[in-house]
Amino acid sequence: HWMVHSFPTRRSSDLVPADGIVPRNIIPVTLAAIDIAATTATLRGRVLGDPLDANATVEIEYGPTNNLGTPENATLANGIYSAAITGLTTATTYYYQIQVTIGSDKFLGEIETFETE
Repeated sequence: HWMVHSFPTRRSSDLVPADGIVPRNIIPVTLAAIDIAATTATLRGRVLGDPLDANATVEIEYGPTNNLGTPENATLANGIYSAAITGLTTATTYYYQIQVTIGSDKFLGEIETFETE
């Protein structure tokens, strides 16, 4: 004999907290830089968790210190966001981080480093 249990269906509107702010599960992950040369590199990351909507902006910010400073729009291909960076200084360590912005919310990946040739 089988027993069938039915559970009430929850609508997304049931999940909105009293303050009206819906929590987002956005997890940016900074990936290793590739194609590193004397003055160029490709910086990469991926975004785990909830799918991003059309209002989301994905950037990879980089700079010569961990304060970063230069944001670049990242393009999506095969699940990986990337930004091809040019005009870098040779034999220099750079710091970079993937960032997702949705409205006033900003989600940050870990800061990683690479060194130009």
